[in-house]
Order: sequence, then C-alpha cells, then structure tokens
Amino acid sequence: MKLSLINKTEYPTPEVRKILKWLAKGLEVHPQEVTVDYNLPRDERSMGSGRAWGGRGKVLIRLPRPGKCSYPKIYWPYERKQGPEHFGVECWKESLVTIGAHEFQHLRQYKTFQRYTEHDTEWAALRYLKYYREEFGTNE
Repeated sequence: MKLSLINKTEYPTPEVRKILKWLAKGLEVHPQEVTVDYNLPRDERSMGSGRAWGGRGKVLIRLPRPGKCSYPKIYWPYERKQGPEHFGVECWKESLVTIGAHEFQHLRQYKTFQRYTEHDTEWAALRYLKYYREEFGTNE
C-alpha cells in the first residue's frame, strides 16, 4: 500500500510510516495523505490531536514536540456513555497509534457509509493500542 506521508516532525519517518501503514491495513482504509505535525502552542502538553477529511481521504495528526510533553499521558475519550474509560499512553509512538486509529476509523466510517460516532473511534483507539502493545511491546 502506498501511503503519502508528510512528516513535519523530528520523529523518524520510517517509524511513523510503519505505524501508519500497520494501522491502515488493520482498519482496512487507504488514506490518500497523512500529515504528522506538532501540537499547536496552546496544546503543548497534550498527547496530541487529529482530524480526518473522509471525502478527501486526508488525515492530520498532531503530536507533542520532544521534550515538551512527558509520558505517560492519559487519553481522555470524548464523554459519551458508550465509550471506553480513559487509558494511558507511554510514548510518542503510542500517541500516534491511538490518534491515528481514531482518525482512520473516521475514514472507515465514511468509506462504509456508517454514522460518524466518536465512541466507535474511541474504541478503535483503545483496541489498536492493545494490538500495538501485543505486537511491538511498549517502548521509549
């Protein structure tokens, strides 16, 4: 699968690409373009954020700058009754996995004509974090 990646961070592009391709394969989506950038200044201490444009197949993932964010961090799902409880992430790779899974699930919802529901994307984030830890372990 060809993945158009624009990595505006210092995080290693081969690592970022490997994680995003792994997510896309697992969630059966084919993003046209993924941009990975740093958090906006007002969000410096957060574990990151994201945005998906389903019709265009584009995704933006924002991660903390190295040294600006200390791990572990808590992932706080949207406050919905059907979503998972908050959970921890241990490093920038796990932030990329959880935010990427959340946004790629939005692409999947668009592709399969599902209703856009945040609780569905939050469960995908938790599920793929668990898969990632099982397959690659926790590091950094």
